[in-house]
Amino acid sequence: MSSGSPFDRRKFKDELHDRIHSDVHDALNSAGIRREGVRPVVVGIDLRGRGRGGIVIGAVLVLIGAAFLLDHLGYISIHYLWRFWPMLLVLVGVSHIVTRQQRMSGVLLILSGTVLQLNYLGITHFGWGDLWPITLIAISIVVMWGSLQ
Repeated sequence: MSSGSPFDRRKFKDELHDRIHSDVHDALNSAGIRREGVRPVVVGIDLRGRGRGGIVIGAVLVLIGAAFLLDHLGYISIHYLWRFWPMLLVLVGVSHIVTRQQRMSGVLLILSGTVLQLNYLGITHFGWGDLWPITLIAISIVVMWGSLQ
């Protein structure tokens, strides 16, 4: 097929495209799946229905990118903003609650982010020796909660 003219290659490509779509359409019809007026997607990524959690995570990534850009341009210093990294855990927890699928993990992320943020600001004084048992207890509660549902 490589020695053919560009017209022949284009015709072959169009015929192959039509053949693939008709094969997929026939397979859907034989399986009893009817979608009137909708052409099946052979290859692609469906970005619909990502929920509000995707908006929150996307907004967080935009803010992080903007902060790095402003740091590079010399308007702010990331060094001072870095002490607020636990707020990312809070934002992820909020996105979990907003999607309404993972409320318990969202609450745990918000609580852990809040405790870490208060620790970084010097309001509380939890050390790793204090935090890992609390984390173990929280994970255990999530596991038990999941088995009850």
